[in-house]
Amino acid sequence: MTDSVTSNGLAAFIAQLGGVHHRFKRGYKNVINEGVRLNAIGQETHLAIETSGHGAVKENYFLDDGAYLVVKILVQLANLGTGSTLGSLIRDLREPIEDEEVNAS
Repeated sequence: MTDSVTSNGLAAFIAQLGGVHHRFKRGYKNVINEGVRLNAIGQETHLAIETSGHGAVKENYFLDDGAYLVVKILVQLANLGTGSTLGSLIRDLREPIEDEEVNAS
């Protein structure tokens, strides 16, 4: 579960890992609430994260908790063993062609 401005490359990366990418409107509470809603209707959603960095996981009751997410990443890296880096976890993630946001206001 991400906000609406995430890249198609992210969707492909998630699919490659066996997941399903779901985009929703901007705003961290919107994304988190949509993750909660999807779980309530039986669509497994384990992570809800917004481009700004706000994120929440199902196992932590969808609390917006960056420290919890960082610890989960560090544990994953430790389980992968020596030489594993964050870059190695996301090496197949394609960079978006465009990553600028335009504010028309």
